[in-house]
Amino acid sequence: MLACACGLLAAGRGSLTWLFVGAVWLGLGYGPVTPASSQLLAATTSSANRRLIFSLKQTGVPAGAALAGAIMPIAVSLIGWCSALGTAAFACLIVAVVLEPVRRALDGYATSRDATPRRGALLAGFAMAAKSSYLRRLCSAAFVLGGAQMCGSTFIVSYFVSSLGYPIVKAGLMLTIANLAGVVFRLVWGAAADRRGDARALLGALSLAAAAASFIMADGALLRAGFWAYAAVGLFGATAIGWNGVLLAEVAHAAEAKHASAATAVCQFCSFAGVTLIPLGFGALIATPLRYTTSWAGVGALCLITGATFLPDSRAGRRPVRQG
Repeated sequence: MLACACGLLAAGRGSLTWLFVGAVWLGLGYGPVTPASSQLLAATTSSANRRLIFSLKQTGVPAGAALAGAIMPIAVSLIGWCSALGTAAFACLIVAVVLEPVRRALDGYATSRDATPRRGALLAGFAMAAKSSYLRRLCSAAFVLGGAQMCGSTFIVSYFVSSLGYPIVKAGLMLTIANLAGVVFRLVWGAAADRRGDARALLGALSLAAAAASFIMADGALLRAGFWAYAAVGLFGATAIGWNGVLLAEVAHAAEAKHASAATAVCQFCSFAGVTLIPLGFGALIATPLRYTTSWAGVGALCLITGATFLPDSRAGRRPVRQG
């Protein structure tokens, strides 16, 4: 949280150099969160409720994004973007202070004899993925769906403002709707996966539905009608943002509890690679004559391919991965 506060304050300086520094600090703060939390949750959940609990934990991400989509455009218009970032940094500092009393207990609970540092631990997750076709499939899905999620978070507001002519506050509302749908449906998908016991088929179906949402988003003329705009961002949020908890629970289950952080780390590495590369491609396609139509269609094609890889063999790879 302190690193995130530093990143926001640095970005608030406004120059390209300080924006770069702020991005580095934000990455340092944000990157370790999911592997660490997966290690804690894998040790404290059972197979009967693991996907729901992981999904509940993951609701914090779209909930925060929804809050930002609702508040930050208003804050920018009232106090300016630099002060708005400073306010967000102050919120990070408050959270850091509140968490400090429970940090030592959590650190002690998460540490075990199996967690002794050893040579090659940095690459342990990659070694597990190399041995398991199912982990590789999950990492591939994390790459695509993570990139799709970031494209939505990054470009929905600018798309509705610059291409569709929406006012900025209403465009921010579209981002909020997408993230609220992600919050709600992360819980829905987690509960459904626990109940049916077939998260693989669910991940395939979510990928295909995210593809459908992206293809609808590509039709700017259709989105100028209010109903289709709300439906498209809602479906996109429910699928391209709602997948996270189910997939991370599957990673922790496949790798066993004591290796959950290493497997989650490599999965997050792939996800952040998608978060980095796919929005770059999305932005490059905006420069083409068809602009956002091509960009959203490209995201839809990637999600379609991902869904197709899951569905034909949804029952494969059930055995957990064990390290030699």
